[in-house]
Amino acid sequence: MAIEHGSMKRGSQPVHFENPDGGWNTARASSNEAMATNTQTGLKQSGTHREYRFRDEHDEPSIIPESWATEAVHEQDDGERFFAVEVRTGRRYEWTVNDSGKILKGPHTDEPAIKTLYVSSDGGRAVVIESKAVQAGPNRIVPREDWASVLVDPDADVAAVTAERRDAYRALIRDLYKEDN
Repeated sequence: MAIEHGSMKRGSQPVHFENPDGGWNTARASSNEAMATNTQTGLKQSGTHREYRFRDEHDEPSIIPESWATEAVHEQDDGERFFAVEVRTGRRYEWTVNDSGKILKGPHTDEPAIKTLYVSSDGGRAVVIESKAVQAGPNRIVPREDWASVLVDPDADVAAVTAERRDAYRALIRDLYKEDN
């Protein structure tokens, strides 16, 4: 699978659902299971569970602001570094779905979120990661304080970037992060 320009399309499913601190996956797993249980009978509804789905607020991704690149967390471990270059803001909606992914009920909750495209310093590999965000005004969503603009060896599925996009991503990394790549 190759990452192409515009790969973060409106309504597309996120590749990964984890904040750098791993917070919401572990907490949601147990509460979602409990919420699929009928409180009167104690029986689990057959084949249903709750899941979050991202809904974009814009048609196209934006290059991340320079302040996000410089002021956010930069992971420092040894390993391959991935740099945030594009972002989409939106909301995560929690739905009750069946085993085939069809929405049965909801949305139950919603929260601000961002999808970030992280690219390796050589521009050759990329990953899209969804994370919680903060509503900073009526039409403004920003990352949380623990959001990282530089990740080391992300746990998500990393894909190859098309040759046409590599130079553009390398240039963005040089401009935003002052990296010599």
